[in-house]
Amino acid sequence: MFETPSKKDICNGKISDHCNLLSLLTLEKIHKENSIICLEAHVSNFPNEIEKAHFFGLHDFIRLLKGKDVQVYSIEPGHEFFENEPVINLIGYAKDLAMIKSTLTGILAFHSTVVTKCAHLKKIAGNKPIYFFGLRKLHPSHIMQYLEATYAGGFEINATDLAKQIDPNLEISDCQEHVSNIIADDLIESWRAFIKISEQYGGIYIVLDNFSDTVTEAKFAIEKFKHEIKGFLVDTSRTRRGDIVQILKELKWYLNLYSKKEVKIGLTGGVDSNIIKNTKDILSSFGVGLNIVSGYIFDFSFQIVEVDSKPKSKIGVFPGRKNVYYCKNCGKRDVDIDRDVYKKMCCNNEMEKLLKIVDLTSTKENIDYIMESRNYILSLV
Repeated sequence: MFETPSKKDICNGKISDHCNLLSLLTLEKIHKENSIICLEAHVSNFPNEIEKAHFFGLHDFIRLLKGKDVQVYSIEPGHEFFENEPVINLIGYAKDLAMIKSTLTGILAFHSTVVTKCAHLKKIAGNKPIYFFGLRKLHPSHIMQYLEATYAGGFEINATDLAKQIDPNLEISDCQEHVSNIIADDLIESWRAFIKISEQYGGIYIVLDNFSDTVTEAKFAIEKFKHEIKGFLVDTSRTRRGDIVQILKELKWYLNLYSKKEVKIGLTGGVDSNIIKNTKDILSSFGVGLNIVSGYIFDFSFQIVEVDSKPKSKIGVFPGRKNVYYCKNCGKRDVDIDRDVYKKMCCNNEMEKLLKIVDLTSTKENIDYIMESRNYILSLV
């Protein structure tokens, strides 16, 4: 049985492409392994539907680089970045960076992609919560990284007890799934049992779309349980979905007709940006899984832009250590050379440098970086 790589193996450069080792061996033969290089991370092209992205993963960088003779300049966790903008610069010995280049790139690509997907959907949903329902789409060894990133991106992750490893204060709560309803001799029997345990275990919504139409089952449940119904989870099969917006409008109509406006409606299964946009005024919450764990991934690359303090790069990459300059007055952003004595002006004020030195000795917990990102992203909603 294969074992998941340990933190020690990752930090020691064991998770690398073979070409990383070949680069190190080559540098040693030409006596250039002690060259001071600057690696710049950026994304040249975004997927068509994405205009801006969000940076995440600094906490993993700090864990990986702690104790190494490396300087890190980074934008703030959760903050936005655009095409061809540097998000992180690493300055150190070539021998120290050669074997961890692949790992660093993977951290950025994974974390920033997941956080950006979540932030994109959360901005559309506004104040309606989106729950991460993606655990069953993942290999178990990857789950904690997804929970970190989706929570940072503005999602709710309290549909699993594992969330308490990230934030012990989270109250675990989830919806009913179809399993018990199908196994039970009677749908009413299963619903009744779920409603009775829901207060103790945090369950809220009974699931519809078991054996018949969404609205039919909802009317049936209201007639049987009246004031005990707190919420419905709509989980309609693709073969029965039809016009999901119209189905939800009809369900909402009957809830109003039965004077049950307080009953919440959640939706899961195939939820994407268009569905959220067209149903957020009807629904109380969304459950999203596959659309976060699949699809595009940001094509990050770490490129050498300086060697021994001199601008140098491969063709197609602008040489020189750069920073993103930001005008607090008008919001203008510009990528330019980063020098301590270099000042860039806009609106009669000095522009702010967004990439700032990172304290690799920081004792901040992972949850601090997660919450910094989450709070910033939710402030944009």
